[in-house]
Amino acid sequence: MSTVIKSHSQYITLSMCFQEGERKKKRGNLKMKNGAKKLKDLKKGEYFTLLPISHPTEKTVLIKGDYDRSTKKYDCGRFYDISVSHQLNGDRAVYTDFIF
Repeated sequence: MSTVIKSHSQYITLSMCFQEGERKKKRGNLKMKNGAKKLKDLKKGEYFTLLPISHPTEKTVLIKGDYDRSTKKYDCGRFYDISVSHQLNGDRAVYTDFIF
């Protein structure tokens, strides 16, 4: 399958998509290191961060929510802002060993 690029902005967009795919591959190799847990192993309402931070701020702390069967992902929200929601896979590496 070939893609026809008509402008420079389309080229930039496509190259960014390929770079994002490479980042996801690299991030997959970092899973379950440095005391990480799987998101599906946490209890509902438990606090976690996506990066191994010893003293996180309120913006970086998330709360595990319900499992959405239609998307097969967990709804997680920020600690300080209930209007922000993230949908994360259950196999995502999360960190719970921090002081908050």
